[in-house]
Amino acid sequence: LKEVQHHPLTDRVLHVDFHEVSLTQKLKVLVPIEIVGEPIGVTRDEGVLEQLLREVEVECLPGDIPARIVADLSALEIGDSISVGELDLNDTVGLAVDPAIAVAQVSAPRIIEEEETEEDAEGEEGAAEGESAGAEPEVITERRAPESEE
Repeated sequence: LKEVQHHPLTDRVLHVDFHEVSLTQKLKVLVPIEIVGEPIGVTRDEGVLEQLLREVEVECLPGDIPARIVADLSALEIGDSISVGELDLNDTVGLAVDPAIAVAQVSAPRIIEEEETEEDAEGEEGAAEGESAGAEPEVITERRAPESEE
């Protein structure tokens, strides 16, 4: 069953679309990628794991479609990545995308250090004063006198 159309007022079925799948023809489908294992670069070196791809397009027969593809990342160190071509697939499942596409990578942690100069300190004080003064809206209680037409 692909789609069902209902009448907007009576909710009766107006049209039904069926989709036939041939068990002998290959299909291209998206399969989710499941990440397992804690990378060495994250546990030992405090790196950051970045998952770049959450699902991959594969080509296979309908009976061979995997529920998920497992990617073991436990051997990754800082600077390492795993590509689609390195995923463990059955012999009956083929990739429908470029095998060089990265699935996940371990990056070095980024440390941002801010140095405060005298100009920055003065600029922040002025900005803080301007923010506090501008934080409350000005309330006007007096009405203007109507302009007389001459």
